[in-house]
Amino acid sequence: MSFDWDVKACADAEALISGAERGKTEALIWAMVAVHMSGITAKNWREFYTRLDMVERVVGPLMADDVYLTPADVERRIGLQSNVNDSRAAFGKHLLAILRRDAERRLRAAPKEKS
Repeated sequence: MSFDWDVKACADAEALISGAERGKTEALIWAMVAVHMSGITAKNWREFYTRLDMVERVVGPLMADDVYLTPADVERRIGLQSNVNDSRAAFGKHLLAILRRDAERRLRAAPKEKS
């Protein structure tokens, strides 16, 4: 299945896919997969940001140079759509899986105590 997205419904769409804003838009497009939300709307942008913030706290910033996306970045992209399946339950499972993998990786890397 292809990953499709559309920015045409965003206010000032052209500015969001060029120049300095392009990187933020691309990060938010890929964030849709991580947060399990198909779009950013006036009704759900706060939930989108909340999930995004949770993901960035677990895996680190999605932007280069340790730049975290802001509520304003998300709100500016109201209208951004994709073909990601919306699911709060899937998001929770996904986030827990990331946390588990990270914890298991740290456990494997921990020095073993001598008996």
